Parts: sequence; structure tokens; C-alpha cells
Amino acid sequence: MRFNFTLTDSVKLFQVWCLGIIEQAGKVVLVQSAEKSMHGRWTLPGAQCVSNQSVISTTEQAIWHQLGLGVSLKEVVGWYRVPAQTGTYGSWLVACRTNLRKGALTPRHHTILNASWFSYNQIFRMPRESFCYSTIRTIIKDYRKGQQAPLTSLKDA
Repeated sequence: MRFNFTLTDSVKLFQVWCLGIIEQAGKVVLVQSAEKSMHGRWTLPGAQCVSNQSVISTTEQAIWHQLGLGVSLKEVVGWYRVPAQTGTYGSWLVACRTNLRKGALTPRHHTILNASWFSYNQIFRMPRESFCYSTIRTIIKDYRKGQQAPLTSLKDA
């Protein structure tokens, strides 16, 4: 896989969301959104990237602020296109495998209703409408395939 992508002008045209896959004992962390447009739906933890911040720092800082978990990114799972809504350019999701270093899962940000560990079976049994993005299950499937790219494939890393 090749992911040579630089966050420069693209951030002005697209929203880029940096997501972290946190796995422990065969379970993955999902967060439940408190945002008005996605209220109650589940996604991977992370945040929107701004043009002066790297994917790595955005993801690590967002997970710390949202959940109190210290993580370091290990590999890039993939880039995923989210179709545009009317009047927008759409979004890209960049998902990275993380290494959990410290902390206990504690939702602590106003954008998060809840956070929980889910088994793969639980995730794949959830209705598609349960997720903020229809690609979340695809991201999890790609992660499980183990075909990640090195972080050096991110030019802004």
C-alpha cells in the first residue's frame, strides 16, 4: 500500500479526520458522538486535523483529551473517502494503529457521550446506522488484515 499524502492544500478543500484504533485483549475502543449531526452514533476516537498539525499529533492528542488514554501511533491502516454532503467537498478519514501506553478509558470531552471496548463480533453485528461513518467497519476489517503501512508514509509525520 502507498499512502504518500501531504496535509497542505487538501485540508482547505477537504475535512481530514484522524482516527486511532486502540485494541486490547481482542477488543477495540469506540466512542459515541455527542455532536448534533451524529448524536448517539459510534466511531473510532480522533479529531479533525488542522493544517498546522500532523496526523500523528492530532490523533495522539485527541485520544488523550477525549479519553485519558496515552497512545503512540504505530502504523497507517488506510485513508478512506467519505462522500460529500451537499455544498461540501467531503472528508477523508486516516486511520492509524495505536500502541496503548497508559491511562484508563474515561470519556472526558463534551463531544463524547460514551466510550467502550467492543469485540469484533459486537462491531460487525451493529446496524450500519449505528456508526458515524459507513466506513468504520471497513477500517476495522482492514486493520484485522494486518496490511498496514509505516508512519513514514505520512509526509507530514
